Amino acid sequence: MRKKTTRHKTVNAIIIVVGVLLAVYIATECNDINKADNKAATEKAYRMNMRKKYSIIKKDKVGETVKASIEVKLNKRIGLKELEELGKFIKEDEAKYFKIAYIGYYLDELGYSNGYWATTHYTPHLEVWISNK
Repeated sequence: MRKKTTRHKTVNAIIIVVGVLLAVYIATECNDINKADNKAATEKAYRMNMRKKYSIIKKDKVGETVKASIEVKLNKRIGLKELEELGKFIKEDEAKYFKIAYIGYYLDELGYSNGYWATTHYTPHLEVWISNK
């Protein structure tokens, strides 16, 4: 009878350990899923916020991966850092697979006849220019 009690204790201990390990595993998986969901939601919010800053007027391509030319309208002036970030975003969003991407920015307040207010060109490295208009 004593052996049976010891065996039951051992089996119960194993069941408890397996249960704890299973609970930890499930909690970790749920946490990873929540992190992925949060990351996806954050990325979606970021993309939506970036897209509010501009509208694409014109987009031309040469080949499937050679060159893209994109004309963009901005509602207001932005700083150099924000322009760099926007250029990277547009390149990734609109011209990801192109070796060369020319992105020209018009300002609503200046109109189109005055030319680009700024540019972010990938030839293939990012070059940023802002006019003094």
